[in-house]
Amino acid sequence: MWVADRLGKMSLREQVAQMIFVRLPDYSGGFEPEAFSGFRSNIIDFGAGGVLVRRNDPLHQAALLSDLQDLSAVPLLVAQDMQRGAGTQVSFATEFPGPLALAASGIDSLAEKAGKITAREADVLGVHLVLGPAVQADSRSPDAIGGDQVNKGDARIAIRIADRFVRGIRNQGVMAATREVEFPWVSSSDSLAAKTSSGRYDFDGLILSDAIASFDGGAVPLDSLILENIRQGVDAFLGPPDPALVRDTVLRLISSGLIEESHVSAIVERILVAKTRAGLIKRPNISVNSVRSVLTDPEHRYLARYIARKSIVALRDGGYVSELTGGDKIMLVVLTDEYTDSSGAFQSFINEYHDTIYVKQSITTSNWQTKQSEMMKDVARIDRILFADLTSETRSVPDVTSAIMGVLLEAEAPVLYAGMGSAENAAHLPDGVNTILLSFGSSTPSIRAMVDAIFGRADVCAELPVALSVRYPAGSGYCIRQRFPRIGTAGEVGLDAGRLRELERLLNSAIADSAFPGAAIAVGRKGVLALLDGFGRFTYESGPSVSPKTIYDLASLTKVIATTTAIMQLYESQAIDLNDPVAKYLPEFSQNNKSGVTIRDLLTHTGGLIPFRPFYESEESSRSDVIAQILSDSLYYEPGSQSRYSDFGPIVLALIVEQLSGMSFDEYAQKRIFAPLEMRDTGYREASPVPDETVAPTEIDDYFRYRLVQGSVHDETAYILGGTAGHAGLFSTVEDLSKFAFMILSDGRIGDRTFLKPETLRLFTSAVDTDYTHTRALGWDTKSQAGYSSAGRYFGRLAFGHTGFTGTSIWFDRDQSLYLILLTNRVYPSRDNLGHRSVRPAVADVVFRAIRSSPDKAYFGKGQ
Repeated sequence: MWVADRLGKMSLREQVAQMIFVRLPDYSGGFEPEAFSGFRSNIIDFGAGGVLVRRNDPLHQAALLSDLQDLSAVPLLVAQDMQRGAGTQVSFATEFPGPLALAASGIDSLAEKAGKITAREADVLGVHLVLGPAVQADSRSPDAIGGDQVNKGDARIAIRIADRFVRGIRNQGVMAATREVEFPWVSSSDSLAAKTSSGRYDFDGLILSDAIASFDGGAVPLDSLILENIRQGVDAFLGPPDPALVRDTVLRLISSGLIEESHVSAIVERILVAKTRAGLIKRPNISVNSVRSVLTDPEHRYLARYIARKSIVALRDGGYVSELTGGDKIMLVVLTDEYTDSSGAFQSFINEYHDTIYVKQSITTSNWQTKQSEMMKDVARIDRILFADLTSETRSVPDVTSAIMGVLLEAEAPVLYAGMGSAENAAHLPDGVNTILLSFGSSTPSIRAMVDAIFGRADVCAELPVALSVRYPAGSGYCIRQRFPRIGTAGEVGLDAGRLRELERLLNSAIADSAFPGAAIAVGRKGVLALLDGFGRFTYESGPSVSPKTIYDLASLTKVIATTTAIMQLYESQAIDLNDPVAKYLPEFSQNNKSGVTIRDLLTHTGGLIPFRPFYESEESSRSDVIAQILSDSLYYEPGSQSRYSDFGPIVLALIVEQLSGMSFDEYAQKRIFAPLEMRDTGYREASPVPDETVAPTEIDDYFRYRLVQGSVHDETAYILGGTAGHAGLFSTVEDLSKFAFMILSDGRIGDRTFLKPETLRLFTSAVDTDYTHTRALGWDTKSQAGYSSAGRYFGRLAFGHTGFTGTSIWFDRDQSLYLILLTNRVYPSRDNLGHRSVRPAVADVVFRAIRSSPDKAYFGKGQ
């Protein structure tokens, strides 16, 4: 009824105007009086059937379209190119990786989910018709592909991915259009236009053309171009430079008899029907207030990042990723062209993981030859080369990339090629390239995923979705396993970001209440650092702000991070047996009836050793004196009869490590633990009287050292021992400890290497007393089942962890694949401060309550 009524009231001139979508200028807000006056004239007074929106800011776009709809007698159909999500054109909206990335992910449902999110964002932006995705079936070599297009030989992939994307859009009530170049094949998909033998399209939707969008009076006359388009079934013209000229040309073709008036009426009827399908019979209701909440929905970005991460293909793996270390000096070469430049985002993401980019060279496809000498002048001082290809996805430059790579290979350093431009570039690279990674695009999520892949922060296991060449057929690809946790978001691993934000209030409140001057925190789950942050300062009075890179005195966390880990390694190598007597390795320990004390007894604090002795009160104590005293001490209680915490057990265990390894304990820990785990800011420090202001201070010591302790171990016994001991002395950051925690929850693996065996980890982190008369595991502690626990109320029965006197703690919940690290300097200015005791469990409770789904649940598709 509405369609017939509207159509009956339209003049032929008004009908033809409905066939034209007027293009809005980029970033048009309509706030300038002259600009908005132009919009009224060219769109409203003209009587345009629709609007083609290009690049814009979200709030400006929604507000302007809302105003134009209010002014228009016939509702406007709004179209926008969103073939890779609304973020393709709209700032702050979500941009997804392209079709090839979706195909490489191996999970077709991701395309449909991306379509749903695109439609949701399009709706609040005032868009009814999403233009995209592009599907190209051409006659080029089967070896050739473009960034957003799939070649003739892979038309089925193109159709499948496009169909799922369009289905997702339509399921949300938004219209979608796929873009053809030609139609040499007939699609069985209901979302793609199919050309019939009669030359008409067996398709009840709209067929739009941008054939005259860039018309400049070229060789083909405008009237011929328009006539051919209409005869081929085109219903409307997108963004012509002169809408009035197009309208008048169509009217002239009608008056000359070349186009029937009834044909135009049929077209306009289809356009009006499309407007009813878009819900435009009722006045369009664009809620500007919803734009911000929808576009900032974290779920949208989780999906984009997930797709990007699942789609990285390792076309060649020569070990670059698995062998890369934090200390390697890297030369970064970034290639861009006139069409795209995402080098800033790429470098900023790299800086999160690697701080020794020794040489940075930005070159373009037009100036690279003139920069050869500059590019190679410092190459002798670098360890590795990272070549990032950020050229346009749809314009391959294989000759250029191959030539540049030939120059870089002269340096004889391992080279990684990170292809974020046209995948075709990778097919022509020389044999000497160590590793080739492809992302099929340079959207922000794709760049983030590429950086994660390069630095071992995510699994890479996708397969090439199309054939690049005979050498690289479809299905090519290697698996490279994640080595370290990646910086991610809470939602992607089933944690509620809103709840985690409560930690900011909690920790800032604790700082205000003088529980500690500052705190660094890390929350990790399923390979992702969901939270990595710092709060407060080094002291209450002044000092640097705390960050994830702030170095803290770990105190008793030394017992598990260094000592217990070393014992686990010796246990696995069968250098020790847990039931062996300590005296087997340190005969002096057998003095005073201690010959029956075992290594297991020391690990569980059941060895009968004295809990503590204030060696610092003796003016003659030295390292040798302390060790001699501990080895010759009498038993404090019958071994195995009870569990009493003692620093002396870990001290003795470290001596055993030294005895068996032939290395000092700090040297062993550095070579066998910290270096393999890339814990570059972790280690022991000399017991120096000179403060190190780069380290968070501990106590103002007025009883032993009579100064502020900063950068030197706080524990007095460890200080006398020279700074290195089995019970204390280790310094680290939450960033470094997150690498250790990732290894623990990855069943002892780092990438493709086994650092510790899963069964060893389970043995050492499980409570030894199933009756819970005490909570000790082997070196580790477990959560007490009643009363106070620094792990809070909700961490499970299998939770394990440890705390440190200076205000440090680390806890794991194996069932939830969750870890929490909290480092503070609560002993500043005095150890008498106990405010941290209530904060630790409160933090743990907030983290656990943030869990909203299992980490093993397939959140976006099959598997995480």
